[in-house]
Amino acid sequence: MKAKPTTIDYAPFKLVGETEVIDNNLNPQWIKHFNISYEFHKDKELYFQVWNYNTANDKDLIGEVKFKLSNIMVSQGM
Repeated sequence: MKAKPTTIDYAPFKLVGETEVIDNNLNPQWIKHFNISYEFHKDKELYFQVWNYNTANDKDLIGEVKFKLSNIMVSQGM
């Protein structure tokens, strides 16, 4: 099965990393963390995709989201 094309234009985005693959789990908990730099005078966007990997050549896009990092930085409790 071919991967579905994304619905969000990701051309300006840079891949920071990928989490580990968690097999056969409907409620996965990932261990890997990512650190990114944040410049307060620039409003960076974060873009996440979630994929279902059946094999290396057989994966399905489950969901994706794009939002501004400033939305997290100004959230209560951050």
